[in-house]
Amino acid sequence: MRLASETGAALKRAVEGYQFSVVPSDDPCGWDANWLRVTGSVVLPDGRSHRFCEPCLTTWEAAELRGEGDRIEVRVHLSLEAAPPFGMAGDGGMVGHGLPLLTDRAALGRAAAECAAGLRAFPTRRVGSTPC
Repeated sequence: MRLASETGAALKRAVEGYQFSVVPSDDPCGWDANWLRVTGSVVLPDGRSHRFCEPCLTTWEAAELRGEGDRIEVRVHLSLEAAPPFGMAGDGGMVGHGLPLLTDRAALGRAAAECAAGLRAFPTRRVGSTPC
C-alpha cells in the first residue's frame, strides 16, 4: 500500500507475514498469534526518510483501517521499533512520531484496497476456546 500527501510526505507499507509462523501454544488470547510483521517506509516533506520491518500491527487493527470524506488527513504514528532515528517536527516527543498525510478519498480508497488485498493471506487466527 502506498499513500502520498500533497505535501510530499508518503507512506509505503506491506504486510510480510505473521510475527510467528506457528501459533504459539502459550497464547490463550491470540495476541502473539495475530501480530503482523510490517515493512514500511516513510518520506517526510523535507525529504528525510525512514524504513522499518517490525511486528507492529495486529489483524484486529488492520481490519479497522478506514476513512471518510473527500479530503482526509491520515496521521501515521511511528513508535517503538518502527520509530525513525531522527525527530519529526511537532511529533510530541517520546511516545511516537506522527506523520500527517493529506490526501483525498479516492487515493485513500485505492490504498485501502491495496491493504485489504495484502491482508487476505493473514486472517485473524483463532486460539484457545475462551475469549479474553
